[in-house]
Amino acid sequence: DSTALSLAASVVGSGGLTLVSGGAITQTGSVVTAGGTTSLTATGPANINLSDTANDFGTIAVLAGANVSLNDANGYVIAASAMSGSLDATTNAGLLTVSGLISGGAGNFNLHPAGDLQLNERLATTSGTITLAPGGNIYLNYATNPIVASSGAAAAISLQRPVLLQANATINATGGAPILFSMGVDNGFAFNVNTSGLTTFTGSLGATTPLASVATDSGSLNLLGGSVRTTGNQTFLDAVGLGANTVFTANAGSLVRFGSSLGGGGAARSVQVAGADAQFAGTVGGAANLVSSVVVAGTTALNAGVTTSGIQTYGGAVTVGANLSVISGAGAISFNSAVGQSGSRILTIQDAASTGQVTFAGRKRS
Repeated sequence: DSTALSLAASVVGSGGLTLVSGGAITQTGSVVTAGGTTSLTATGPANINLSDTANDFGTIAVLAGANVSLNDANGYVIAASAMSGSLDATTNAGLLTVSGLISGGAGNFNLHPAGDLQLNERLATTSGTITLAPGGNIYLNYATNPIVASSGAAAAISLQRPVLLQANATINATGGAPILFSMGVDNGFAFNVNTSGLTTFTGSLGATTPLASVATDSGSLNLLGGSVRTTGNQTFLDAVGLGANTVFTANAGSLVRFGSSLGGGGAARSVQVAGADAQFAGTVGGAANLVSSVVVAGTTALNAGVTTSGIQTYGGAVTVGANLSVISGAGAISFNSAVGQSGSRILTIQDAASTGQVTFAGRKRS
């Protein structure tokens, strides 16, 4: 059709439905398809609005359109689709599944089914926001990177429900766009989050089932949930801000690596690395980025200073990679194994209030 197309109440057989319009595609009554794929093309591009609450689609593919709005009484599948504007996809009940690449332009993606949301393929916008807000869980089941991507100064990615990994997954934002996880992330797969902007994890990582590994790139990172659990490595290249006392747990022999600063801002937070080795490449604690205590189970590589208000305990061997200071405001500093250095280094150890003790491998020094 060369003009706008409006659908009255319709029931379509098993062969599927193909709609091509030179204008907008809308409806005045519900559309029910018994099977097959509903293919939508609104050239121009023009808007597509099929948001009747009694719709019952099997699979929908948007081949061309501007702003697209979809609703369904039950769950449905969105196959490979492209639009130049926004996508708003919801359900009254059931699972919403993305089975093909959904690509967009400057518009926003908002996927908010009443039930669960499963991503078996990518979501990608050139400059819009991506909001995933199902009534249930978010399942990420696509290992090719990245599964969710957005770019541009106005972009942002928000996952507002629990994330359950079904495969190794990466979420990527360019141009400094922020990424927000409003709840926890679980299941035993590798998880990477990349943005030069702010990444925020409000919930715990691996609280129910440890992740295989977790990695974030350079930017800034807020960890608010108090717990990160993996079976393998943890790599945080961002400046890490802690919103709670935090335990980083990984299997023995794994490495928990901090590539930049670490602290709680104006609120002193404790840092514990349980089971694994640790590497601190940036400053830990300080007057404007408080840390109450540091406890490491395994070996520790120190490449910058550590300042705490309370105790510091290093269970394994410590390697000093730069001239630095280890300072406790009012607590013991314990090196329970050897202390060495890479090259010629100066290590300054200070109990600022002279109320604690400094211990080397069980031997106390005043």
